[in-house]
Amino acid sequence: MVDFTTPNLLGASEEFNKLVSQFDSIKASLKGKLEAEIDDVKSEVGSSLSVLDADMKSLIPELPSTPDISFISEVTNLIETGSASALANIASQFGGALSGGGFSLDSILAGGEIPNFVIGPNGLPALKPDDVGMPDTDPERLDEDDFIEEEAASSLLTPAAEISSVNAPLTLDASVTAEKFKENTKAIQVAVASESGEISDKVKEEYDKADAVAEADAIKAKVASSPQVAKIKDAVATNKSLPPKTPVIELVGDAAVEITKLKVIQDELSEFKNKYTFEHQKLMQLLKKYRKPFPHNLIAGGKRKVVFNENKTEELPFDSGAVSEKSSNIKGFITVYHNFNRMVMRDIKKLDRKIKKRIDFIKGGSVTRIVTKSEGETTTKTIRAPDNLSGIQAGFDGFLGGSVRGTGGNSAEGILVAVEEAFEIAETSFTVPV
Repeated sequence: MVDFTTPNLLGASEEFNKLVSQFDSIKASLKGKLEAEIDDVKSEVGSSLSVLDADMKSLIPELPSTPDISFISEVTNLIETGSASALANIASQFGGALSGGGFSLDSILAGGEIPNFVIGPNGLPALKPDDVGMPDTDPERLDEDDFIEEEAASSLLTPAAEISSVNAPLTLDASVTAEKFKENTKAIQVAVASESGEISDKVKEEYDKADAVAEADAIKAKVASSPQVAKIKDAVATNKSLPPKTPVIELVGDAAVEITKLKVIQDELSEFKNKYTFEHQKLMQLLKKYRKPFPHNLIAGGKRKVVFNENKTEELPFDSGAVSEKSSNIKGFITVYHNFNRMVMRDIKKLDRKIKKRIDFIKGGSVTRIVTKSEGETTTKTIRAPDNLSGIQAGFDGFLGGSVRGTGGNSAEGILVAVEEAFEIAETSFTVPV
């Protein structure tokens, strides 16, 4: 057994030897009290263990509760998201350290070498040695005669050439992203003092402005306005492009044909709902900007902002009979198209329920009964069969091109067109130059 108390033993120290001695003392104490009362043993050993615990903690300090903040990780996040807030964070946390170390944030974002700065538990950024990276050339090995020869690249798990082929497009993408981001945030970069870690209210406003304009530009470019919209769009596209799944119960003949056609109507209904939801949310996000302070009320392009003017009215784009007033200010636009949305969504849900009910009915058989018990008696009631395919198709066609109840004779497709036109009107009429 190794004697850790030997002074000249490699790795030995006074603190470690003290711990070993304490262990030996506790073990000897336990052996001597094999016949003692348990309470006495607990009392003596408990105090010894407390001392041992304190000595061990002093020898091995606790790890910090929060991990280091890596400059490399922050820059990677900035390149991936393109967020102005992320840039503000980097400038605030690392600006002074970068300048003091002779680095430029602009040069780094343009594709320059990223220094390995980290913020540790003390809250101060410091430059650490670079982490071990990937080799620029293929590894070498020693043969039996200690002669260095190059190993065949084909025998390597990941040859350097393959690593380079992967890194090249990644580097290009990062460079292009950085250039585009710099182009969209020139005003912000001018406003930030490189030697200061503090962000002024003016600079914060510039960041908010960039975020507001980017969001408005994305929505106008028909980027999905919410995860739900994107999810429905992707689901419909998947259903159309992938072969149908094999059902648990194989249906044949007329039943199979009807279910297939019902699912086509269901997909078309989902597709319309997704498109309409996007256009409605886009309009509402624009109209409701009048409630927000500058720069959050900016629209796409960043040259105009949404404001409320009670006397500024525009004609509401939809078929006659929808509302008593044919023109309204921005608040009236919000009210009208909010009510239209409720009516459209109500009819969509109703049609969707009919389709699902009909499919369930076909799969379950021609007779469906509800069994209820009341005061010990059992009664049965035959449920009326849901609308058949022709009835559901007629209802869907009427919804799209006929009339949505509660909208003054407007069809769903007509309301969709009206919503798109209302957005164009609002961009011009309910905004003013910045």
